[in-house]
Amino acid sequence: MNAKKINLVKIEEILASLGHFPSKISGDDVWFFNPFSEEKNSSFKISRSKNVWYLFSEGTGGGNIDFIMKYFNCTISEAIKWAFEQSFFSFHQREDNVSNLESKKYKIISVLDKISNKNLIEYLQKRKVFRQSEKLEEVHYEVENNKNEIKKFYGIAFKNNSENSFEISSPYWKGCLGKKDISLIKNNSKNVVVFEAFFDYLSFLELNLFEEKKSDYLILNSVSLLKKSFDFLAAYSNIYLLLDNDLAGDKCTRNIIEFFPEAKDIRVKVLGNFKDVNDLLINSI
Repeated sequence: MNAKKINLVKIEEILASLGHFPSKISGDDVWFFNPFSEEKNSSFKISRSKNVWYLFSEGTGGGNIDFIMKYFNCTISEAIKWAFEQSFFSFHQREDNVSNLESKKYKIISVLDKISNKNLIEYLQKRKVFRQSEKLEEVHYEVENNKNEIKKFYGIAFKNNSENSFEISSPYWKGCLGKKDISLIKNNSKNVVVFEAFFDYLSFLELNLFEEKKSDYLILNSVSLLKKSFDFLAAYSNIYLLLDNDLAGDKCTRNIIEFFPEAKDIRVKVLGNFKDVNDLLINSI
Protein backbone atom coordinates (compact mmCIF):
# COMPACT_ATOMS: atom_id res chain seq x y z
CA MET A 1 0.00 0.00 0.00
CA ASN A 2 1.36 3.43 -0.93
CA ALA A 3 0.31 7.07 -0.91
CA LYS A 4 -0.59 7.01 -4.62
CA LYS A 5 -3.20 4.27 -4.10
CA ILE A 6 -4.59 5.96 -1.00
CA ASN A 7 -5.11 9.18 -2.93
CA LEU A 8 -7.39 7.27 -5.33
CA VAL A 9 -9.98 6.79 -2.58
CA LYS A 10 -12.79 9.34 -2.66
CA ILE A 11 -12.02 11.93 -0.02
CA GLU A 12 -15.76 12.09 0.78
CA GLU A 13 -15.52 8.47 1.98
CA ILE A 14 -12.67 9.36 4.32
CA LEU A 15 -14.56 12.36 5.71
CA ALA A 16 -17.74 10.30 6.21
CA SER A 17 -15.81 7.59 8.04
CA LEU A 18 -14.67 10.26 10.50
CA GLY A 19 -18.16 11.69 10.97
CA HIS A 20 -17.99 14.70 8.63
CA PHE A 21 -20.77 15.23 6.09
CA PRO A 22 -21.50 17.97 3.52
CA SER A 23 -23.18 21.20 4.57
CA LYS A 24 -23.65 22.30 0.95
CA ILE A 25 -23.17 20.81 -2.54
CA SER A 26 -22.75 23.03 -5.56
CA GLY A 27 -21.97 21.11 -8.74
CA ASP A 28 -18.48 19.65 -8.45
CA ASP A 29 -17.79 21.50 -5.19
CA VAL A 30 -18.77 19.96 -1.85
CA TRP A 31 -18.57 22.13 1.27
CA PHE A 32 -18.05 21.01 4.87
CA PHE A 33 -17.65 22.63 8.24
CA ASN A 34 -13.98 22.76 9.17
CA PRO A 35 -13.11 19.16 10.19
CA PHE A 36 -9.97 20.30 12.00
CA SER A 37 -11.66 22.54 14.56
CA GLU A 38 -15.02 23.55 16.04
CA GLU A 39 -15.32 26.38 13.52
CA LYS A 40 -18.96 26.84 12.49
CA ASN A 41 -18.37 28.13 8.97
CA SER A 42 -18.34 25.99 5.83
CA SER A 43 -14.75 26.87 4.95
CA PHE A 44 -13.64 23.39 3.86
CA LYS A 45 -14.24 22.49 0.20
CA ILE A 46 -13.49 19.42 -1.86
CA SER A 47 -13.50 19.03 -5.62
CA ARG A 48 -15.10 15.74 -6.60
CA SER A 49 -13.50 15.62 -10.04
CA LYS A 50 -9.98 16.38 -8.76
CA ASN A 51 -10.44 14.59 -5.41
CA VAL A 52 -8.62 17.33 -3.51
CA TRP A 53 -9.52 19.56 -0.56
CA TYR A 54 -8.94 23.18 0.37
CA LEU A 55 -9.42 24.93 3.72
CA PHE A 56 -10.11 28.61 3.00
CA SER A 57 -9.77 29.74 6.62
CA GLU A 58 -6.12 28.60 6.64
CA GLY A 59 -5.22 28.71 2.95
CA THR A 60 -4.12 25.06 2.94
CA GLY A 61 -5.16 21.99 0.98
CA GLY A 62 -4.04 18.83 -0.75
CA GLY A 63 -4.95 15.19 -1.28
CA ASN A 64 -5.99 12.34 0.98
CA ILE A 65 -2.59 11.79 2.60
CA ASP A 66 -2.28 15.52 3.33
CA PHE A 67 -5.71 15.47 4.95
CA ILE A 68 -5.01 12.41 7.11
CA MET A 69 -1.67 13.83 8.27
CA LYS A 70 -3.27 17.13 9.25
CA TYR A 71 -6.34 15.54 10.82
CA PHE A 72 -4.38 13.19 13.08
CA ASN A 73 -1.23 15.35 13.32
CA CYS A 74 0.82 12.36 12.21
CA THR A 75 3.65 11.35 9.88
CA ILE A 76 3.15 10.09 6.34
CA SER A 77 3.95 6.50 7.41
CA GLU A 78 1.37 6.73 10.21
CA ALA A 79 -1.18 8.14 7.75
CA ILE A 80 -0.59 5.28 5.32
CA LYS A 81 -0.87 2.72 8.14
CA TRP A 82 -4.17 4.23 9.34
CA ALA A 83 -5.60 4.36 5.82
CA PHE A 84 -4.59 0.77 5.10
CA GLU A 85 -6.53 -0.43 8.17
CA GLN A 86 -9.80 1.20 7.09
CA SER A 87 -12.58 -0.57 5.18
CA PHE A 88 -13.46 2.09 2.60
CA PHE A 89 -10.95 0.94 -0.02
CA SER A 90 -12.84 -0.55 -2.93
CA PHE A 91 -9.69 -2.30 -4.17
CA HIS A 92 -9.64 -4.37 -0.95
CA GLN A 93 -13.04 -5.81 -1.82
CA ARG A 94 -14.20 -8.33 -4.41
CA GLU A 95 -15.68 -6.78 -7.52
CA ASP A 96 -19.21 -7.93 -6.74
CA ASN A 97 -19.26 -6.60 -3.17
CA VAL A 98 -21.17 -3.49 -2.19
CA SER A 99 -19.55 -1.15 0.33
CA ASN A 100 -22.58 0.84 1.44
CA LEU A 101 -25.86 -1.01 1.56
CA GLU A 102 -27.68 1.86 3.24
CA SER A 103 -27.96 3.55 -0.15
CA LYS A 104 -28.26 0.41 -2.31
CA LYS A 105 -31.24 -1.77 -3.15
CA TYR A 106 -31.09 -4.81 -0.93
CA LYS A 107 -33.49 -7.42 0.37
CA ILE A 108 -33.06 -9.57 3.46
CA ILE A 109 -33.95 -13.16 2.56
CA SER A 110 -33.60 -14.76 5.98
CA VAL A 111 -32.21 -14.17 9.47
CA LEU A 112 -31.19 -17.29 11.42
CA ASP A 113 -30.80 -17.37 15.18
CA LYS A 114 -27.97 -19.89 14.98
CA ILE A 115 -24.79 -19.60 12.90
CA SER A 116 -24.86 -22.67 10.65
CA ASN A 117 -22.93 -21.70 7.50
CA LYS A 118 -19.59 -23.54 7.46
CA ASN A 119 -17.63 -20.52 6.21
CA LEU A 120 -19.08 -18.27 8.90
CA ILE A 121 -18.38 -20.83 11.62
CA GLU A 122 -14.75 -21.04 10.46
CA TYR A 123 -14.61 -17.22 10.35
CA LEU A 124 -15.76 -16.96 13.98
CA GLN A 125 -13.38 -19.71 15.02
CA LYS A 126 -10.52 -17.85 13.35
CA ARG A 127 -11.48 -14.73 15.28
CA LYS A 128 -11.67 -16.90 18.45
CA VAL A 129 -15.24 -15.82 19.35
CA PHE A 130 -17.35 -18.78 18.22
CA ARG A 131 -18.39 -19.47 21.84
CA GLN A 132 -20.11 -16.07 21.79
CA SER A 133 -22.09 -16.90 18.64
CA GLU A 134 -25.40 -17.00 20.51
CA LYS A 135 -25.20 -13.20 20.53
CA LEU A 136 -25.07 -13.17 16.74
CA GLU A 137 -27.37 -14.04 13.85
CA GLU A 138 -26.77 -15.32 10.35
CA VAL A 139 -28.26 -13.18 7.62
CA HIS A 140 -28.81 -14.02 3.96
CA TYR A 141 -29.58 -11.14 1.62
CA GLU A 142 -29.48 -10.03 -1.98
CA VAL A 143 -28.26 -6.79 -3.51
CA GLU A 144 -28.95 -5.13 -6.83
CA ASN A 145 -25.68 -3.73 -8.15
CA ASN A 146 -25.08 -0.82 -10.53
CA LYS A 147 -25.67 -3.13 -13.51
CA ASN A 148 -29.13 -4.09 -12.16
CA GLU A 149 -27.83 -7.58 -11.43
CA ILE A 150 -29.02 -9.42 -8.31
CA LYS A 151 -26.19 -10.80 -6.16
CA LYS A 152 -26.71 -13.02 -3.13
CA PHE A 153 -24.63 -12.72 0.05
CA TYR A 154 -24.51 -13.95 3.62
CA GLY A 155 -22.76 -12.80 6.75
CA ILE A 156 -22.58 -12.52 10.53
CA ALA A 157 -25.26 -10.09 11.76
CA PHE A 158 -25.06 -8.02 14.94
CA LYS A 159 -28.09 -5.85 15.74
CA ASN A 160 -27.63 -2.12 16.15
CA ASN A 161 -30.05 0.33 17.79
CA SER A 162 -32.01 1.13 14.63
CA GLU A 163 -35.02 -0.92 13.62
CA ASN A 164 -34.31 -3.80 11.23
CA SER A 165 -30.66 -2.78 10.93
CA PHE A 166 -27.58 -4.96 11.33
CA GLU A 167 -23.83 -4.61 11.36
CA ILE A 168 -22.58 -7.26 8.94
CA SER A 169 -19.25 -9.07 8.85
CA SER A 170 -17.96 -11.91 6.68
CA PRO A 171 -14.56 -13.11 5.49
CA TYR A 172 -14.95 -10.84 2.45
CA TRP A 173 -16.88 -7.77 3.54
CA LYS A 174 -18.02 -5.72 6.49
CA GLY A 175 -20.66 -3.02 6.53
CA CYS A 176 -24.26 -2.38 7.43
CA LEU A 177 -27.70 -3.53 6.32
CA GLY A 178 -30.17 -0.75 7.00
CA LYS A 179 -29.26 2.34 9.01
CA LYS A 180 -25.81 2.73 10.51
CA ASP A 181 -26.11 3.11 14.28
CA ILE A 182 -24.50 2.32 17.60
CA SER A 183 -25.30 -0.86 19.55
CA LEU A 184 -26.13 -0.60 23.26
CA ILE A 185 -26.29 -3.74 25.39
CA LYS A 186 -28.01 -3.03 28.69
CA ASN A 187 -27.52 -4.97 31.92
CA ASN A 188 -29.03 -2.38 34.29
CA SER A 189 -25.58 -1.16 35.29
CA LYS A 190 -24.12 2.26 36.03
CA ASN A 191 -20.89 1.11 34.35
CA VAL A 192 -20.40 1.11 30.60
CA VAL A 193 -17.53 -0.14 28.44
CA VAL A 194 -17.10 1.50 25.03
CA PHE A 195 -15.76 -0.36 21.97
CA GLU A 196 -15.39 0.50 18.29
CA ALA A 197 -16.49 -2.85 16.83
CA PHE A 198 -18.72 -5.72 17.91
CA PHE A 199 -15.86 -8.23 17.56
CA ASP A 200 -14.10 -6.33 20.36
CA TYR A 201 -17.21 -6.63 22.54
CA LEU A 202 -17.40 -10.39 21.88
CA SER A 203 -13.66 -10.73 22.54
CA PHE A 204 -14.03 -8.82 25.80
CA LEU A 205 -16.65 -11.34 26.95
CA GLU A 206 -14.56 -14.27 25.77
CA LEU A 207 -11.56 -13.05 27.77
CA ASN A 208 -13.85 -12.61 30.79
CA LEU A 209 -12.47 -9.15 31.47
CA PHE A 210 -14.12 -7.08 34.21
CA GLU A 211 -15.40 -10.32 35.71
CA GLU A 212 -16.12 -8.61 39.02
CA LYS A 213 -18.02 -5.69 37.47
CA LYS A 214 -21.48 -5.77 35.99
CA SER A 215 -21.46 -3.49 32.95
CA ASP A 216 -23.45 -2.23 30.03
CA TYR A 217 -21.69 -2.17 26.69
CA LEU A 218 -21.72 0.47 23.93
CA ILE A 219 -20.35 -0.40 20.50
CA LEU A 220 -19.84 2.58 18.20
CA ASN A 221 -19.77 0.46 15.01
CA SER A 222 -18.13 3.49 13.39
CA VAL A 223 -16.10 6.37 14.79
CA SER A 224 -18.43 8.63 12.80
CA LEU A 225 -21.13 7.86 15.40
CA LEU A 226 -19.06 9.11 18.32
CA LYS A 227 -21.11 12.23 19.05
CA LYS A 228 -24.35 10.25 18.92
CA SER A 229 -23.01 8.08 21.74
CA PHE A 230 -22.71 11.06 24.11
CA ASP A 231 -26.43 11.11 24.91
CA PHE A 232 -26.20 7.48 26.05
CA LEU A 233 -22.90 7.88 27.91
CA ALA A 234 -24.32 10.73 29.99
CA ALA A 235 -26.48 8.21 31.89
CA TYR A 236 -23.48 6.33 33.34
CA SER A 237 -21.46 6.91 36.50
CA ASN A 238 -18.41 5.02 35.24
CA ILE A 239 -17.26 5.06 31.61
CA TYR A 240 -14.45 2.72 30.53
CA LEU A 241 -12.92 3.35 27.11
CA LEU A 242 -11.51 0.40 25.21
CA LEU A 243 -11.22 1.80 21.70
CA ASP A 244 -8.62 0.74 19.15
CA ASN A 245 -4.92 1.33 19.72
CA ASP A 246 -4.53 3.54 16.65
CA LEU A 247 -4.86 7.16 15.57
CA ALA A 248 -8.65 7.06 15.21
CA GLY A 249 -8.97 5.37 18.60
CA ASP A 250 -6.72 7.99 20.17
CA LYS A 251 -8.83 10.80 18.75
CA CYS A 252 -12.13 9.22 19.84
CA THR A 253 -10.77 8.63 23.33
CA ARG A 254 -9.65 12.25 23.65
CA ASN A 255 -13.02 13.52 22.43
CA ILE A 256 -14.96 11.40 24.93
CA ILE A 257 -12.73 12.47 27.83
CA GLU A 258 -13.21 16.13 26.84
CA PHE A 259 -16.98 15.68 27.37
CA PHE A 260 -16.71 13.20 30.24
CA PRO A 261 -13.53 14.00 32.21
CA GLU A 262 -14.11 11.09 34.59
CA ALA A 263 -14.07 8.56 31.74
CA LYS A 264 -11.16 6.13 32.01
CA ASP A 265 -8.96 5.09 29.10
CA ILE A 266 -8.12 1.46 29.94
CA ARG A 267 -6.34 0.53 26.71
CA VAL A 268 -2.84 0.49 28.22
CA LYS A 269 -3.97 -1.71 31.10
CA VAL A 270 -5.97 -4.13 28.95
CA LEU A 271 -4.45 -4.07 25.46
CA GLY A 272 -0.79 -3.33 25.98
CA ASN A 273 0.63 -3.13 22.46
CA PHE A 274 -2.20 -5.04 20.75
CA LYS A 275 -4.33 -3.16 18.21
CA ASP A 276 -7.74 -4.00 19.70
CA VAL A 277 -9.48 -6.49 21.97
CA ASN A 278 -9.89 -9.10 19.23
CA ASP A 279 -6.20 -8.82 18.40
CA LEU A 280 -5.46 -9.38 22.10
CA LEU A 281 -7.73 -12.44 22.17
CA ILE A 282 -6.27 -14.02 19.03
CA ASN A 283 -2.75 -13.65 20.40
CA SER A 284 -3.68 -14.87 23.87
CA ILE A 285 -4.87 -18.33 22.88
